[in-house]
Amino acid sequence: DAIVKRQRQEGIRAAAIQRHNEEPRANMLKVSRGLLHVYVISDVRRSHEQKQQVVIDCGFNCFQEIHARSSHECRRGECVKLGFHDESVRLQHVVARRNQLFTYKARVHKILDAVTLWMDIECGWGVRLRQRLTLRGIALQNDGCEGNNAACRFIEGSLAGLPFVIIKTYAHDLSELYDVDLWYLPDEQDLDVILKQGRLLNQELRNGGYVHNIM
Repeated sequence: DAIVKRQRQEGIRAAAIQRHNEEPRANMLKVSRGLLHVYVISDVRRSHEQKQQVVIDCGFNCFQEIHARSSHECRRGECVKLGFHDESVRLQHVVARRNQLFTYKARVHKILDAVTLWMDIECGWGVRLRQRLTLRGIALQNDGCEGNNAACRFIEGSLAGLPFVIIKTYAHDLSELYDVDLWYLPDEQDLDVILKQGRLLNQELRNGGYVHNIM
């Protein structure tokens, strides 16, 4: 009996250790931090002078047609990075996955609730938009206004005084709004540093118990 009891206790202890190790991973969002200033070519046309007219997908159903220099023939579906040379736009061809695109510098215009924000977005190529977006992987708590207010206070405190953040968008099949991941880093102005080392607001809201996890 003593051996069986000890084995049962060891099994319970092992299961508890396993749950402890698995819970943080289960709570973690799977993210790709993306690439800034990288876009996909939606179309390529030829002008009367046989110059390339490249249509760039800026995201949010916005497209920009440009005359650009490139080291080789542009093709639809290729990924390019924005650059300038001799006061003209130059395209640098890069290798990027689909889940690395649609990453932007942005500013929070207004916090609507714990998961929904109005944001001013710099899409590149001179395109700027204001969009209503939802934070990916989370949903409002069911405990009414107080729970939502606590989450809003957390967001306000986290982003207070920041001139900009970085977002990465995801199309949402069930809503007209885009889902986003939002990274921020106090006292940092370098976009690349924020993208690589920034705090993920979505994850912090999950960790703090302010919201329901839905992914």
